[in-house]
Amino acid sequence: MKILIDGNQLYIDNKRFCYAKVNDVEPGEYKVSTQYSHAHGRILPILSDCGWVGDDDRCALRIGSVLGSDGPIKCAMSIGGLVARLEAAEEFGSTILIEIK
Repeated sequence: MKILIDGNQLYIDNKRFCYAKVNDVEPGEYKVSTQYSHAHGRILPILSDCGWVGDDDRCALRIGSVLGSDGPIKCAMSIGGLVARLEAAEEFGSTILIEIK
């Protein structure tokens, strides 16, 4: 699985998935996995050495299906869909990378 963030778009395997807003993360390539976030009370993706992927500004990367004036608006479907795809890839032992341009 290849995840790319280009501008305010997140792509999975070259297909647009949702909107994205990068908060304090340098461009580059990062490992991403899923784990339980006590601060958010649910399983979320986490970027190695950067922080959580979620739907609020506490996250290093905020995603959502609708773009508001300050970036993506909260969307449980975006987070849930990304977590499901990541967990499926993790079950196969895949190393998942996310590239931020």
